[in-house]
Amino acid sequence: MAQDCAQPLLDITSTKTLRWCRTLKAAEKKGVKDLFICSYPKSGTTWLQHICLSLIAGKDHTGHVSELAPFYEADATWDEHGHVTSDVAIRHDKIRWRVFNTHLWWELLPKHHQARYIYVVRDGRDAAVSFYHHLSHQLRKDGSDVVFKGTYAQFHALWVEGKIAYGRWVDHIRSYHAARGHKFVVFVRYEDIKNNLSGTVHKLNAFLGTDLSADSIESLLPTFRFQWMKANISRFQPLSVQWAGNFKFIRKGEIGDHKATEGPAEARAFFATLHNAFPGGVPKWAGEYKQQRDGARRLSFPPSARHAARFVVAFAAAMVCY
Repeated sequence: MAQDCAQPLLDITSTKTLRWCRTLKAAEKKGVKDLFICSYPKSGTTWLQHICLSLIAGKDHTGHVSELAPFYEADATWDEHGHVTSDVAIRHDKIRWRVFNTHLWWELLPKHHQARYIYVVRDGRDAAVSFYHHLSHQLRKDGSDVVFKGTYAQFHALWVEGKIAYGRWVDHIRSYHAARGHKFVVFVRYEDIKNNLSGTVHKLNAFLGTDLSADSIESLLPTFRFQWMKANISRFQPLSVQWAGNFKFIRKGEIGDHKATEGPAEARAFFATLHNAFPGGVPKWAGEYKQQRDGARRLSFPPSARHAARFVVAFAAAMVCY
């Protein structure tokens, strides 16, 4: 996994860009902070971007979410000298924050005193189903075909082996588990955003130091709900890639959506991977095991947050070591 510095990535990320991502220095302008909104794909990244930008930028956050929080590891975010593009830099200067969303492992991100990190985690099975729909409609960089062609069973078999972009879900969790206890890192569950939106937003407000009043936060909550974002999809549909068909990036957002797609073989493979990766149990911040009466393990969250072979050689499995 991350010890090998070999995270599989999409073909929109070059080795050079990955190097720039890791070595970004703190902003030279006094008082400008960095915010990295981190996640495994399809775990609520865009949701967190929207919430955090609303807290940080206020009325300046009215356009597409990527205008103020671009995809960190996309080649298009960087110029030929290893700096973020001038248009992004200008917008960041205005809000006094450099905000990025990223799916990179913790080891591949810059570490400096002005950086803040939010890691959002979702039930891996729901993330897998959502990622399948995503890659089944995302076009390759050259536009020749979709990134993945095949059934969900075929996708899942590759996914648990880490042969899909961004690697295994469990490796992503293990990578960020190393950041626990870091005073500038906070963990957020997708399920908590869904079930306790107000509490989650207040938590982020405190972490970011944005100091919005309780009334101000309550007035923003309707715009953070899934249906509002779905009705305003033009502000959230990714711009760094092209899509096949009439794909809706904001699809369902449901907890437990995997139940309609996952079969027994996929469930067994997922829990075998979990057991091997976390023999002592999944970290509490990421989820908890519960035992079912039939003896099968399932991953749940605490009550408070109640022709495939053609697939992915489409993207570069970037093998970068530092």
